[in-house]
Amino acid sequence: MKALRHLLLIVILLLRGGTPVLAESAVVSVTVEPGSAGGDTALTFAHAFQQGDISESLAVRSGNQNLPAQVDVKRRYADGSVKHAIITTTISGMSPGVAMQLDLYTERASAHQASKFVLPEGFEAEVVLTFPDGSERRASAREFLTKAQAGEQGFTIAPWLSGPFASEVQLIGSPVGKDGDRDPDLLVVFGLRVLSGGRAVRTEVVVESPWIDVPGNVPYDVRLAVGGEEVMATKNVGYWRHQMPYWLKDGDRNLGHFAHGRWRKVFWWPKPPAAAYVRYDLSYLCGTGLLPPYDCDVVISEEMIGCNISAWAESPRGILENGVIMAYFPTTGGREDLGPCPTWTTRYWLMGKAIALSRAANA
Repeated sequence: MKALRHLLLIVILLLRGGTPVLAESAVVSVTVEPGSAGGDTALTFAHAFQQGDISESLAVRSGNQNLPAQVDVKRRYADGSVKHAIITTTISGMSPGVAMQLDLYTERASAHQASKFVLPEGFEAEVVLTFPDGSERRASAREFLTKAQAGEQGFTIAPWLSGPFASEVQLIGSPVGKDGDRDPDLLVVFGLRVLSGGRAVRTEVVVESPWIDVPGNVPYDVRLAVGGEEVMATKNVGYWRHQMPYWLKDGDRNLGHFAHGRWRKVFWWPKPPAAAYVRYDLSYLCGTGLLPPYDCDVVISEEMIGCNISAWAESPRGILENGVIMAYFPTTGGREDLGPCPTWTTRYWLMGKAIALSRAANA
């Protein structure tokens, strides 16, 4: 009788054009940790799934409340089920220190029409590269968008997210000088995510040396402006402050942008949404076979986390510097930057249990 009532409810909703009924149990859950300020946030996170768990698309629920969500499926298994998706949802009124569980359910896909990507009024992102001879080359996100949408050769627009909550593209092209000449060695990528209504734009700026036949390193100074305001200015990009290799003299440390290297910075305009952090179910992710089979019972101590944070804070972290990566890369054995995933990534996965245990102890 219960199954019959359930079936009847589904039929009625479908006839009325209502929201499809969710599965009775969640496929997997994630925990959202608010930042120190709490508040409303627009949350975008990726998730991998075990084959067959998510047939078409998914829905998000917090407790008994269905949350509006945008799902961009990126990969499917051979049977058509979802392998990897990016989920965007909005969460209202998060309280500092109070975690929220989001449950992910399988549901039928709902069609939404992709719209033309539009930048909000007043937004611009610009990269200015100044070379040792005094010449400049510039890259403008708005100009890249116009040229790419017009089909101009050498400029590309690559859609990534599309829907009612977030629209994101990558704009790719070469910086250009005053005489219209394109830089032969460097490429600029703008990754722009516009939240619904244009209320905020996540601006990813990438400068890379991608070509096989690049002649060598490229020295330059760089300035970045977002929304008409300078957000970064760096002289001597690629200047190597690390003591290794010890034989480099001061005059030799201005290495420039390394051939085949890339640097990346992220900014929000006009301001970011409230911060929130996602903790995943590591056991489930390991079960997908897409992550290594970690021992999910390992607990990362707060002391170890503190040591990692201190090491990062004290490391050389300028553009194209090594951070906590071993400077002399041929060194072997016992290194945190080698492995299927770097050790700091593995600690991130395992930290979820440590946080959960800490919350339980303090409850």
